[in-house]
Amino acid sequence: MIKYLLILALILGGYFIYSWGDIPLAFALDTGFKSPASTGEDYNQWETPADAFVSDDYYATQSAVNQRQDYYDFTFAVPAGATIDGIEATFEGDTADYYTGTMLNVDLSHDGGTTYASSIKEVVDNSNSPGDITVTIGGATDTWGRTWTDSELSNANFRLRAENVNVIGTWGVDHIQIKVYYTEASGGPVEEHTRRHIFHR
Repeated sequence: MIKYLLILALILGGYFIYSWGDIPLAFALDTGFKSPASTGEDYNQWETPADAFVSDDYYATQSAVNQRQDYYDFTFAVPAGATIDGIEATFEGDTADYYTGTMLNVDLSHDGGTTYASSIKEVVDNSNSPGDITVTIGGATDTWGRTWTDSELSNANFRLRAENVNVIGTWGVDHIQIKVYYTEASGGPVEEHTRRHIFHR
């Protein structure tokens, strides 16, 4: 009996693939966290800004309020034609003198730093304690106030800009990372291969 049920399941499964194989299927994916490899193209006011490339307890810092720094070359490699669902950024670091509420403003550019999205995220340390913390902004469904294309996430176009907005207290930024969530349309050749495999054994 089990044998016949398995055969029936195979037939029905094959029919489903055969019937729907030509309709593209959507796959929700992400790039994994990527770190910048370059900084200081248009905004270069922080001290040792390259220390935010990796997590190693060396810090990119600010010496005054409203100092800005840009970061780029994240190499996301988002597939052509993908729909961008969200962008998530993490800031690992420590706040000098442990001032509660020490804050950075963060925004993104899609055109090489010519313009920045109107949505500004706040990186806030409310820990009031020594040691590194990690603050996450954005997310899997947060597009920062605009619709992105895959080409706008290329190294030539994508920029992150951070600004210290505290009169007292500064962020020591140890590591910046960004993850892009996207949906890739797929179909055709993969499903066709599956159909041939099932019906021509």
